[in-house]
Amino acid sequence: GPYEISATLSPEEVLSNYTITYNTADFTINPKAASVTPNAASKTYGDADPVLTGTLEGFLEADGVTATYSREPGETVLDGPYEISATLSPEEVLSNYDITYNEGEFTINARPIEVTADPQSKTQGDPDPALTYQLTSGSLVGEDSFSGALNRDPGESAGIYAINQGTLTAGSNYAIT
Repeated sequence: GPYEISATLSPEEVLSNYTITYNTADFTINPKAASVTPNAASKTYGDADPVLTGTLEGFLEADGVTATYSREPGETVLDGPYEISATLSPEEVLSNYDITYNEGEFTINARPIEVTADPQSKTQGDPDPALTYQLTSGSLVGEDSFSGALNRDPGESAGIYAINQGTLTAGSNYAIT
């Protein structure tokens, strides 16, 4: 566009009675307002990404507009949330639209793991034994590992003292219980 508007006059047998000036006008088709909005999504650290989805609004069904959703790269809890965007097709119909491209958020949630301290004992006056533990629920991802150490409630008299998480961590991608 713009497209030309013209007129055809009739009946033809009377047109010779007139001095006719044929003018034309422009016919403009304005782009249709449309939008694409990715749905928010999330996963647990170490799991595969879910299928990303979204909503298309304002597009004519006959144009067959579809969206492919993707997210910015990253695999850690702290660097998120990550932006989800959309790529539309077929390219040849998109110029018919005034498209609003919205963004969605992709969140990576901390991976839950459970650590259980091994029971320990000592004789009064002896040094504390090594405080050890077992990973009793969940799993570490790839080459991730624990660092830090357990600690125990203070005291040296005969009695029972709780063994605590202390500085034990697997990093910010994990929620330790």
